[in-house]
Amino acid sequence: MQPVALNDTEGTIEIIDSCVEGLQGLEAFKHIYVFYHMHRAGRPFIKVKVPFQGEQGIFATRAVCRPSPLGFSIVELLRIEGNILHIRGVDMVDGEAVIDIKPYSADFDKVS
Repeated sequence: MQPVALNDTEGTIEIIDSCVEGLQGLEAFKHIYVFYHMHRAGRPFIKVKVPFQGEQGIFATRAVCRPSPLGFSIVELLRIEGNILHIRGVDMVDGEAVIDIKPYSADFDKVS
């Protein structure tokens, strides 16, 4: 399901102790990118059937069965409590390993 349908879904990300200092300053951002490993993506496909569009190449879709099981989401950062990030707009599966987090900035990330 696409994130637009899940905007109210809340979740948490637990940061390992050795990376907690890296959260300093993140609270200043309303949204963050979360990059994660889609550990349940299954066998990769190069072509997939997309609802209402027919067959498409995998790189023209948002399907999870990709050659590289790397996922990313833009989520709302609600608050940070110690090593826990509280987020909204979750579209990832519980237990997926977070690889990286980056701040989203409309000033730099918006394409015009």
